[in-house]
Amino acid sequence: MALVAIPMLIASTIDRASAAVYYLSETYGIGSVAPAGKSPWLTLTATTLSGADAGKVQLEFCASGLTGPEFVDEWYLNIDPALDSKNLSFYSAVKTGSFSLPTINLATDSYKAGPDGRFDIKLQFSTSNAGGGINRFTAGDKLSYTVSYKGGPITAESFDFFSKPEGSYGPYHSAAHVLSTGPKAKDSAWINCVPEPGPPLQALVLGTVLLTFYRRRV
Repeated sequence: MALVAIPMLIASTIDRASAAVYYLSETYGIGSVAPAGKSPWLTLTATTLSGADAGKVQLEFCASGLTGPEFVDEWYLNIDPALDSKNLSFYSAVKTGSFSLPTINLATDSYKAGPDGRFDIKLQFSTSNAGGGINRFTAGDKLSYTVSYKGGPITAESFDFFSKPEGSYGPYHSAAHVLSTGPKAKDSAWINCVPEPGPPLQALVLGTVLLTFYRRRV
């Protein structure tokens, strides 16, 4: 029964929409003062959509670990170098929080994330302190977009690429700049991420574990 259940379990996992999760949990650059909370401070999730939205991707940006007055002013990511980032369309924004929607900039290898890395996509969030900073992307805020590409389908893997190196730290899949860090909220931090495996790789790992367990039992 175990041998029958294993491939069924793997198949059911692979059938789900593939996704990649990027945990921004490391600082880089001289002078970066890490956010006070437990990392990951930010989380980026790319999910391949299906059904009526097949060929599109959902990108979700989450201030998962920011605390107090800390907020994001810039967030960077990449697209497959075989594609032209200017052909991307971001729409159907869904947000949790009072922040203003960011300005989205698209141009291949055009946006340098501070000390290192040139990226294809830059989200510029509000830095206004009006209303006590209610327009800022801060602790607990979340934003998602549906993203399409003019000229063909894209998947979560389309965003799983490194920045063009320019400096001594990177390259990175994604990076961001966080303001108001430090004990007096007068510092800032450049942070980067490490990707987590999507469902296909998770299924492979799970299948290997289950097969090993079964062999030990028999």
